[in-house]
Amino acid sequence: MKLIRQAMLQETNDHEIPLKNHEHPFIVSFQDADIRTQLGWRLQKDGYVIRYEYNEARKGSSVIFAHRIIGERMLDRPLQPWPAEVVSHINKNLLDCSRPNLRIASMGEAVTARANQRSHASSSYRGVGLHKPSNKWLAYVKVNGKQKHLGSYSSEADAALAYDEAAKEAFGDLAQLNFPEQERSHG
Repeated sequence: MKLIRQAMLQETNDHEIPLKNHEHPFIVSFQDADIRTQLGWRLQKDGYVIRYEYNEARKGSSVIFAHRIIGERMLDRPLQPWPAEVVSHINKNLLDCSRPNLRIASMGEAVTARANQRSHASSSYRGVGLHKPSNKWLAYVKVNGKQKHLGSYSSEADAALAYDEAAKEAFGDLAQLNFPEQERSHG
């Protein structure tokens, strides 16, 4: 497993940075490898990578989040204070702070995109549910609190693809897709 991870890091030019209190390192893009020199990176209980920094004005420690530092570097400006601007991990792996895995959004955008997470247990896909009387798969997307019916399909996968198209149109880069690899290869 370690050899696979090393090969992936070489291919992407990503860097691993050790954590003080966790066996697994966190990952940053090559542009951010210099944060290795900022000692004391650790894994917080909620899974975020942090370090503490003395704040003279507050006469105490402040928590510094790795993903927010990298987000500021990506924008080349300071982030607005949370919750005005949030930095989210696209693949949901909080140890992956590489630039392609981070996106900056308002809290409203992030919450709206997250609301489309799968809620029907009849399907393993987001935005898909089985209509038992017809034995058809229904596709739907929720936008601004309103559920929009996208159609009925013979195949669960076809319904999931219909959801992906509607989610991309409604949420752009913040869309939670069923088949994100197709987005990368075709988009």
